Amino acid sequence: MTVHKAGVIKTAPPAGLLIEALMPRWNFRDSYRRRLSAPGQGASPVQLAQRIFSRTPAWVDRLMDLRNAAMRRLGLKDVGRLGQPQPEQHAVTLGDRIGPFTVYAHSDTEVVFGEKDRHLDVFISVSRWTEGDEAAVYVTTSVVIHNLLGRLYMLVVGPAHRVIAPAVLRAAAL
Repeated sequence: MTVHKAGVIKTAPPAGLLIEALMPRWNFRDSYRRRLSAPGQGASPVQLAQRIFSRTPAWVDRLMDLRNAAMRRLGLKDVGRLGQPQPEQHAVTLGDRIGPFTVYAHSDTEVVFGEKDRHLDVFISVSRWTEGDEAAVYVTTSVVIHNLLGRLYMLVVGPAHRVIAPAVLRAAAL
C-alpha cells in the first residue's frame, strides 16, 4: 500500500464493482482511495466524479494536450482535457458524459465511464464506500489493450498514470 499526500492511498479495488462485469479481463488496473471530508460524504458517485474532473491540476491538462496532439497524428481519439468544468448533477444515464468520458454503468455506489478506441479501451470507476464511521471514494482504472499501438501507448502512459491519478484525486474538492 502506497500512501500519497492528502490521504490518497494506492489500494486494491473494493470487491463487487460494476467495472468488474464490464471489464472482467484487463491488461492494466490500479485503484486509489481517499477519505471523504464532511462535504463529500453526502455526494453521489456521479457528483464525486464531477468534482474530481472539475479541479484537475493544470500540469495534467498540459500533459493531456500533448497526448491528444500525438494521438491525432496517429488517427486516434482526442479525448480533450480531464479538467472540464461541468454542472454538478446527482445522477446520469448511460451515454451521458463525465469530463471527456462516456458513462457505461452506474448504481447508487458507483459510476463507470471511459472510452473505447482501436488501440485500447479505458474504463474508470468512481465508487463511494462507507467503512465504519469513515466514508471514502475509490477511483479504479482498467485498461484492455487491443494491439501493438496500445502496448506502446501503455509503456508511456502506465507509469505516468501512477503519478497523475493520485494527483487528480488529491486536487479534488472532496
